[in-house]
Amino acid sequence: MDEKIQEKVEEKAVEESPTSEAVPGKDNSPDRISTKVESPEKSPATGPPDKIREAQDAARELRDANEEKKKLLDREEKMEANRIASGRGQMVQAQTPVPETDAEYAARFQRGEVNPLKENA
Repeated sequence: MDEKIQEKVEEKAVEESPTSEAVPGKDNSPDRISTKVESPEKSPATGPPDKIREAQDAARELRDANEEKKKLLDREEKMEANRIASGRGQMVQAQTPVPETDAEYAARFQRGEVNPLKENA
């Protein structure tokens, strides 16, 4: 009894399937009917395959990121130009020398970092 139900279900599925059309002059048994399945690379309805779509999305993201970076660089250049124009651009603050104690000078002399004869010459 289960076999009869299974056969009916299979027959009904074959009849309702849009890809299984009976062709006159050919064997139309369920084994012989070809069900055509198109690959995603060739199907124009689905568009490009996933890898190409991912590459296109990545390229689009890079393009957007480059545009944003260009805007930020332009803004940074304007800020630098304003800073230089205001007179603070090249200004160097004088550093006051740190007074060195005699003990520190003696330690540097012992390490060989200071040669008093060359400094006075």
